[in-house]
Amino acid sequence: MTKRSAGVPYLYLFIAAIILAFSTPVFAVEAPGNIFYESKGKLWTIQPDKAGERVISEKCPSGNGLLSPDGKQFVFPVNNAIYSVNLSDKQEKLLYEGEKGKEMDLYSWIQGMEGFVFRINKGKDIFDYFQFKESDNKAVNILEAYEPPFLSDDGKFWAYTTYRPGMKSDESQIYAAEIGTDKKQFVFQGRRKEILGWDKENSVVLYTMFDKIYAFDLVHRQRQIINLPFKEIIVFAYNKSGIMYYNKNQEEKETGIMLFDPQKGEQKGLVEGKKTAFVVTYNQDLSKLIFFVPQNPANDMGEGELYLFESDNATVVKLTRDRGDRVVKEKNLALQWSPDGKYFVYEKVRMKHGDVKKSEIWIAGDGKNEQLRKQAGNPVWGVIK
Repeated sequence: MTKRSAGVPYLYLFIAAIILAFSTPVFAVEAPGNIFYESKGKLWTIQPDKAGERVISEKCPSGNGLLSPDGKQFVFPVNNAIYSVNLSDKQEKLLYEGEKGKEMDLYSWIQGMEGFVFRINKGKDIFDYFQFKESDNKAVNILEAYEPPFLSDDGKFWAYTTYRPGMKSDESQIYAAEIGTDKKQFVFQGRRKEILGWDKENSVVLYTMFDKIYAFDLVHRQRQIINLPFKEIIVFAYNKSGIMYYNKNQEEKETGIMLFDPQKGEQKGLVEGKKTAFVVTYNQDLSKLIFFVPQNPANDMGEGELYLFESDNATVVKLTRDRGDRVVKEKNLALQWSPDGKYFVYEKVRMKHGDVKKSEIWIAGDGKNEQLRKQAGNPVWGVIK
C-alpha cells in the first residue's frame, strides 16, 4: 500500500489516482473482445464490428452469462438451471439445477475461488447469492441482500448493505467481506447510507450520507469523514471528474443532477429537472458510470431513464427509457463493459403491460451510441482466448 500523508482526504487521493490518459475517441466497433447475447431462442457471439457472428448454443439464456477468466467457456442461466459451453467444440454441461420457478442470473467470476457467484430472486426483490465451485460441483449460499453488492477492483472483496424497504433507518448496516468466506467486517450501522464503491488501489470502502463521504480502511480499521462544502445534498456517485449529487431541499434549490469538482471548487449541471438518481455500475477504472433516474422519485424502481456519464469530457448521454426493476434488479450491468473500459453494451427495450415488446442491443461510449443488433438481448462482454 502506498504510504499516505496524514490529513489528506481519501477521495482526493482516489480521484488523483484514477486520472488516466485517454486516446483520441474512436468508433465503438473498434473495441476489443466479443459480445455474447440471446437472439431467436439461441446463444450467440459477435465482435463489436459485427464480424464473426455465430451460434454457440441452441439453448436460450434467460439472463446474463459469464465468460470464464481463461476465455474458454461461457456459463449462462436457462430459467432455474446453469449451463456451461466449451467455446472450441460447443460441448455443453449442466452445472446446477435449482428449484423450478426460481430464475437466476450470474454475478461474477471470483479470483482465487475457482468458480463464480450467481443469485436467485427469492421474492420481493430479495436475492440469495451462491458461490459455485466446479471442483465441488455444488452451490453454497453466502449472502442475502436487497441491493446488489459492490465488488472491489481486484475481485476479492465485496461491500453490501443489510438495508431493505421498510427497515428503520437506524437498523441498516454495511459490511465488507472476502467473497466465499464466512468472516465479514462491520463497516457502519445507523442512519441510511449509500455505498459508493471502492478505492481503486486500496481496501477502502467509500459510502455517503447527504453532504458527507466516509472512507473506511479495512486493513487499518480506520474511518475518515470527508465534509463537502455545501449542505442538503444527496451524493450518489463519484469518479475522476468529481462528485455527482442532487439537492435534497428541492423547494428552495435547483432540481437536477449536478457535478462538483472538489479540486477546483466548481460545479456544473449535468441533467436538468431530475429529482433523484442512483448509480448502477462503473467501468473498471471508474472513468465512466451508468446511473438511473426514475420518473417518479417516490418509486425508484418504476419507469425511468438510463444515462452514461464519461469523465474525460464530463458529458452525459441518455441511453434508454426503461423499467427500473429490469435495469437494476434483474441485471448485473457490470458485465457489460468492454475489456478496455471504454464502451458499454446494453439492451434497449420497449415495454408493454409489463412485458418486453421489442429488444435491441446498442453500444455506447466515447461520444457514440450505436445499434449493434435488432431482436437481441442479455448482452455481456468478454475476450475469447
